[in-house]
Amino acid sequence: MKFLATAAIIAVAGSGLISQDQPQTAAQRFNAASSELGKYFANAQYNEAVKLLEGIIPSEVPEVKRDPQDPNVLLRSLVELGLFQDMHASMGRALVMSGKIEQSIESFNKAKDIAELKSKETEGFVNMQIQGWETAIEHAKGRLVEIETLMKTKEELEAKKKRTSQEKKQLEALKENTLSLEYEANVCKDNISKGPAAIAQMNSILAKEKEDSAKFAPVIAGLQEVLKSEQDMISAAPFAGDKAKYVASVVDTKANLENQPTREDKIKFLNRLAFLDPNNKTVQQQLALLMGN
Repeated sequence: MKFLATAAIIAVAGSGLISQDQPQTAAQRFNAASSELGKYFANAQYNEAVKLLEGIIPSEVPEVKRDPQDPNVLLRSLVELGLFQDMHASMGRALVMSGKIEQSIESFNKAKDIAELKSKETEGFVNMQIQGWETAIEHAKGRLVEIETLMKTKEELEAKKKRTSQEKKQLEALKENTLSLEYEANVCKDNISKGPAAIAQMNSILAKEKEDSAKFAPVIAGLQEVLKSEQDMISAAPFAGDKAKYVASVVDTKANLENQPTREDKIKFLNRLAFLDPNNKTVQQQLALLMGN
């Protein structure tokens, strides 16, 4: 029986060196820009983060690639999908923080769709590996019994003082195959001992993928609720749909800004007001103060 190696789910970002005339993929550009993007988020420069991501994210999501002869093709494709998911999730976050909630919902929906596709493809691949391990374990258990029976027969034949010609041939054959049988027995024992841990690891991968694909729905629902609540307030008296009046009323009540717990929350709050009314000078002044301008 051949040893069934554990399937390695390896996240390999990037693909090595790139020649001067070979353009970088979107995933490679995203990886290369991760440090700069992190600085923009850390400094609350959310509009700059949006611009950076706009220059990276393509309009199309890559198709899932497969090769029946090489499982690494699918693994690399899943890693690429994961990076596209991160791109759209980062864009969603940058858009929320820059006040563009409507657009952020679109980005989070894209991230959600990619995450669900990645989860589905990963589930299919990992379930095949789990099935392979389960088959290998059952085969190993049965084959180990057969090998132990053969080795016991060898011992019994060796213990005999007189053997028939058929027994002599049988013993000779067993002696010739002793090393290979011992090796095969070790492989069986290895599969039996390592299989459950490998299956547990793969089940944890499946659980993480399901959790990952489910995390965007509540974010989207929360943002939609924020938009609805905001629209209800703008539509009601005394604003009657006048966004400028709404923004002026909100920003003129100092407690609205003061009650935002962190600098980032204050900037997010003001960015939303600036999106609703770009001409409100008080909002722009408060933003300039917070940004140190």
